Amino acid sequence: MSFRYYQPPKVTPKQESDDSSDSESDAGHRRRSRNEISANKAALNKRAGACVHCKSLKVKCNFIAGQEPCQRCMVNKLECVVYGRKKRRAVATHEELVLRSHRQDQEISQLLRQFDQLTVERQRSLWLSKACRGPISEDSSQTSSRSSEGGKEALAWSSSYGHRSPNNAGYPTHAPLGSPPAPRRPSSLEWLHYYPDSSVNERSPLPELVATGFVSSDDVQRLFNLFFDHINPYFSILDPNLHTPTKLLWHHHFLFTIVCTCAARIDEHYFKIYPAFVEVARTCAGNALVQANKDVADCQAFLLCAVYQTPKKKWEDQRGWLYMGIAFTLAQELNLGNVNPVPGMSEREHLNRIRTWLNCYCVDWSHATQFGKPAMISVDDFTARSCREWYRSSSCNLAIDVHLVAYVEMLRTMGHFKKEMTRPNLRIEEVLRIAFSCYDRLATLSREWSVRFAEHPEADAWMCPYRSDLNRMINAYNRLVVLSYGFQKAVAAKGVSRDEKIVRMCIETAKEVIDGMTKKLYYTGMLKYSMDPDFCSIFSTRSFPFCYFPQTKTTSSTLWSTWSRFFNRIKLSSASDMHLLFMPDT
Repeated sequence: MSFRYYQPPKVTPKQESDDSSDSESDAGHRRRSRNEISANKAALNKRAGACVHCKSLKVKCNFIAGQEPCQRCMVNKLECVVYGRKKRRAVATHEELVLRSHRQDQEISQLLRQFDQLTVERQRSLWLSKACRGPISEDSSQTSSRSSEGGKEALAWSSSYGHRSPNNAGYPTHAPLGSPPAPRRPSSLEWLHYYPDSSVNERSPLPELVATGFVSSDDVQRLFNLFFDHINPYFSILDPNLHTPTKLLWHHHFLFTIVCTCAARIDEHYFKIYPAFVEVARTCAGNALVQANKDVADCQAFLLCAVYQTPKKKWEDQRGWLYMGIAFTLAQELNLGNVNPVPGMSEREHLNRIRTWLNCYCVDWSHATQFGKPAMISVDDFTARSCREWYRSSSCNLAIDVHLVAYVEMLRTMGHFKKEMTRPNLRIEEVLRIAFSCYDRLATLSREWSVRFAEHPEADAWMCPYRSDLNRMINAYNRLVVLSYGFQKAVAAKGVSRDEKIVRMCIETAKEVIDGMTKKLYYTGMLKYSMDPDFCSIFSTRSFPFCYFPQTKTTSSTLWSTWSRFFNRIKLSSASDMHLLFMPDT
């Protein structure tokens, strides 16, 4: 079996030459056709997408080689326009997004600060306008003898703040009566002339009270004199050798504002715009609370805010407890109770820290005793336990430090009494025994510290006698608190008769508290500058149950005459209008 293979025909050389020439011509023609097609495709690719007319019909463009417009545009005699594809923006990186967000946060914060500033300035202008026109409110005009002379005081205030004197460059030239004055913002260079400090320059910021023109250079000195003459002796927290106007003006703006606000409270010149001072103080308190660096001056300022707050008719409206908590927390964070001096710190500054801590201890336990709240500072605090001789440990101590230590000793006794009363399953006999024991300890402390007050080298200072009498009155009030607690438990357990020992002791102690105010403190003329808790203590004495008094005509008339004499003297005395808000309705 065989296969036949296909064999191509034989070609002559002439035929080969003819065939090769034909193939070369065909290849060249095909090559030119491919180049033209690729050129047309390249031209078409330059047109990104369909033209406007074809895109509206949702079809592709059909082109004829060598022509720019598409066939549909040529037939319809339209302009063949192709809009190119929009360029895509580059995607932002994570770092760029974070920076953009941070920049927007800064802009928002700046706008909010500007809005808050406008709101605050509007409120101040309102208060200043009211001060120019007359009394702040109808209530204040009824309770204040100063407010009854509204026209005269408004004229005097306008003459002080409506004209610009050459010595006080921070005041406006003139402001008509009834319109809020618009003092220009003084510069730091002007205040450096009055209160020079080598550590600051003309670009250093000023406190808000000064920057807004509320006070002048002379007013600052006047307010500081008022504070250290009539406020600090009652609440000895600042050292006049350390807390000078110059130092607080340039380095402690919050404390500077609080000092001026407390002094404006008792100053007749600033009494009408005292609410404006309070608004500025609240703003400074908020700024001090959120700032990073805090020091002992901030703690002192918050403590002053707690003690010298604006009183309210209702206890639930008071906000002193909030400032107290902030002050105590700051004191603990700053470790102010450390008795060991910090390296590089002067002796006076170390005493200032200890004094602030002892004041925090007193305010904390006084509030806890008076309102039945838990204290933040331990009753067995080491500094409070070892401060018995602290008031004479250095020549830099203040003359009134002795009364601060006596108050600490008294409150430590009250703290231990409260701690003992929290034990479970106490019988009434044990309750009365603890109450009488604490009463005796407080009475012993009163006699002991009275001797120390008399032996103190600076006992002849003008403030020491008043502080001594005030300490004895507060001691009597604490003894009444102790007896009242035992009296309450005895009534709930078995009932008491009018002739029992605890009833007689409660009556005598209550009379001692009232006599201490009416026969000693009243005649000093210093009640106007007393702290609000002092008046709270004396007014709380009135709440003792009179139904257990012996119902004899002589005793009843004596007790009620004592109360009437006390309240009448308080109303007619030079007590501040702020204190009268604590007056119970009689």
